[in-house]
This record gives sequence, structure tokens and C-alpha cells, in this order.
Amino acid sequence: MVLRTGARVAVGLCLLLCSGVGRAADGGVAAPRTEEVTFRSGDVTLAGTLWLPSGTAPRAAVVLLHDEDSGARLPPEPYPAFLVRQGLAVLSYDRRGAGRSSGDGQPWVAGIDAWADDGLAAVRLLRERTGVRDVGMMGFGQGAWVAIHAAARAPDVGFLVLVSGGGGPLWKQQEHRLRNEARAKGLTGPEVVDLQEHLTALHDARLYSPEREAKALKTLDFQLKRAKRRRWYPVSPLSRFEELPLPRLLEVQRGVWRNVLSYDSTEDLGRVRVPVLALLGEVDEVTPTLAVARALSQGLARDAGSEPPRVTVKVLRGADHRLVLPADAKRPGVETMAEDMFPTLEAWLREWGPAAP
Repeated sequence: MVLRTGARVAVGLCLLLCSGVGRAADGGVAAPRTEEVTFRSGDVTLAGTLWLPSGTAPRAAVVLLHDEDSGARLPPEPYPAFLVRQGLAVLSYDRRGAGRSSGDGQPWVAGIDAWADDGLAAVRLLRERTGVRDVGMMGFGQGAWVAIHAAARAPDVGFLVLVSGGGGPLWKQQEHRLRNEARAKGLTGPEVVDLQEHLTALHDARLYSPEREAKALKTLDFQLKRAKRRRWYPVSPLSRFEELPLPRLLEVQRGVWRNVLSYDSTEDLGRVRVPVLALLGEVDEVTPTLAVARALSQGLARDAGSEPPRVTVKVLRGADHRLVLPADAKRPGVETMAEDMFPTLEAWLREWGPAAP
């Protein structure tokens, strides 16, 4: 499958059509039906789009969960069309505080717990609207961690598909991403090491203990002043808040740490009892692929007093965070999805997932 900048053009349509689901009477491909929906999650109203197979009832359903930088419901194509053609209903929604959804989605206000609540509310909506029992989650990047947390809390989530994330602590993912951002900006090896020392200080849980307020303010002040003298300062998490008074900056950093970065999926992985497919890019500069693959394989296999879940962890050769291969110099502006990504997903849905007979 080939993607063009700003548009995604399918070259191997057989990947989408081999199930036969969603064919029109004349043998062509019937366009999925879509419906605009709203639903409640606590005191927040979330807005989304429901994708449905044409001409047939869905055999199962799946909620798409956002990556960190994708708050609005713009569907992460070509996944909705592919999943509908496998016979699934698909729900994509605006994250709280984005698009037409209410609430505040800033990470110092909301976080993994709230986003998992929203995902479970979406699961309930899909059950009500479609009548299907088997409703799963497909999480992208940060959304993969949200999916694990939700499934650990709600055993009736039917399956998980994790794309480019989900294993280990989120602060390690942030460090991996920021180091690669620094390298992309041309920083030297010693500068990246210096940046890592800065990040290590910011990711020390003791910094955010209320009992250490005075020391925390002193440490944060030192780290901010030190960072401003470095070429890597634009990469520092502190750079976007430099205008805040120091006490407010500490409050924001404490909220981000408490709500998001401190989350480690290890304990939740041991509670997951549903089939899991993880798709990871070999050269992902956002998520540390090997560490995540190891954490998922070990955490999901742990004995929690019942049969462990069926787990498939697939690392796609040459693929990045979006599971896309590097652009070909002979075809500028054209990106190609990893060749075995859709066959792997389709085969898993047929053998282990909700599309299985």
C-alpha cells in the first residue's frame, strides 16, 4: 500500500478486499456507511464518527484510540476502511478538549485514567449501537498504553491491537523521542548526553512529591536556567512553559508526571486476558521498539492465575512510528506502508481476533 503526502492511495486493494465483506451487488466495493455520534464519559461529551459495513451487520467492533499528537478524530487512514472490510464497526472520536468534544484534554488536567474512561465509554456506545458483543480497542502510540489500561480495568474488552506502543513506562518513551528529536536537529553526541541528564532530573519521581516542594522549586529553577543555555533547549519539555511562574511550572510538570509520564503498563499487562496483536516499527524514533516489544512479551505472558492471553508481537522491518517505510528518492512525496502490516493484521483477525469464525 502506498501513501502520498496529504492523501493515502491504495495500490494493493486486494489487502482490503480479500475477506469479501463490503462488496456491492455488482461485485464492486461498497462504501462504508458513516454516522456522526456523541456519547458521555462522566461529565464530558465526546463526538465521533461511526463506520459501518454496507449491506451486512458487523461481526464485531473496535474503538480507535489516539496517539499523543492526534486529538481530533481525523481517522488514521487507511485503518477504518480496512477494518470495515473485515466486517468490523469502527468508532473514531475527538479526544476530550479537541474537535467537537468537551472537557480539557491537556495532560496536566487529564491523563491515562481519564482517556481510558473515555475509551470504555466508546466501547459501551458501540455495543449499544451495533448490538455486537465483541468490542475491542486499537491504540496508536500513546493510545496503545491507554488501551492496555482500559482492558486491565474492564475484562469485557474483547481484544487489543497495539500500534507503536504499549509496553513499559511512558517516561521512557518520551526520553527516546526527545533524544531522537535532538539528533534530528543536528546536536552532537555529548549534547544528547547532556540532554539525557536533564531529562533524568525531570523524570525523578521525588521531584513531584508534595513533601519536597521547596527543594523541587530549587531543582526546577536550576534545570530551567541550565536548559536555556543549551542548544537542546527547544527540545526540553520545559521550553513550552518558560513564561509560567516557577510555582505554576512545577504544578504543570507535577500534573503531567502524575497523569501520564509515571504510568508504567507492566502491572496492567498482567491483568490483560484477551487476544493481543502488537505491531511495531523497527526504526521507530518515537517509541523504543525493542524495549516495548520485550515489555509486552514478558508482561502479557505472566501468570495471573488464569490462562495467559494469545499474544502476537510483530516488528515490521524498516518501518517508522506510523509503520511507514522511508520515502524512495526516485518517488519524492510518496510513502509506502510496511508490506506485511496489513496481511499480518488480517491474518490475526481471522485466526485469533473478532473476525475469527
